[in-house]
Amino acid sequence: ASAAVPAPKVTKQLSMDNFVAQKAIPTARSAREAWQQWFVADPGNGLTCALKDYSKEMIQFDRKKYSERHTLAMAFIKYQSFDQFEASYTGFTNSYARILKEVRRRKQIGTM
Repeated sequence: ASAAVPAPKVTKQLSMDNFVAQKAIPTARSAREAWQQWFVADPGNGLTCALKDYSKEMIQFDRKKYSERHTLAMAFIKYQSFDQFEASYTGFTNSYARILKEVRRRKQIGTM
């Protein structure tokens, strides 16, 4: 009887990115991308944890962009889904710059 020889175990070397603190917030080109990055981690696009879970140190690396996303998040949290958010901000969600400007405008006049 011949003994079955187990196949050698294949190991994959992990990138150091898995162990390093996130240094930059990925670019979002639309409100939908900003929504997804705020609530969900996406390692494929360089986002190792959701933006809402960033630590103080991670925020310091990219404070300006984090501040923009936090402003958008104040509008995001008022809705259960992106579809509801999109319905409320019709015409502004296709562009990151336009949605940011509209959220800031509504915040300033108190209608957010």
